[in-house]
Amino acid sequence: MLPSNRAAVLGVWCCLLACALAACASFAPIDASRFDGIPSKRVSYADLDLNSAAGVRVLLHRLKWAAAEVCAPLEGWELRQNRSWHACYAHALADGVRQVNHPMLTVLYHASVRTAMLRQSDAVQ
Repeated sequence: MLPSNRAAVLGVWCCLLACALAACASFAPIDASRFDGIPSKRVSYADLDLNSAAGVRVLLHRLKWAAAEVCAPLEGWELRQNRSWHACYAHALADGVRQVNHPMLTVLYHASVRTAMLRQSDAVQ
């Protein structure tokens, strides 16, 4: 991917991340006119080689960190807050991966989601 394409992808990703946060916070249909002032996080990956497994792992880590940081205002101990944070995080991370649109990143992301789901089901049993 060319550096100019990366900048465009990051810009779109930040907007989608902001939309995910707004949707999770309000539990209302998304209204594009309400997204002024919604926090977003720019994720740089120009320094990474996305043709290597190591580079893709670092990018996924950065996307997870950014999603957690943007959704942090929704954190809390109450069940409703916990669900809101998890929904925001899941949407933000999925949107980030989708916007980067790199096959190795997508595969790694889906593998990490499956692993997390297996851990949760083991913890419940």
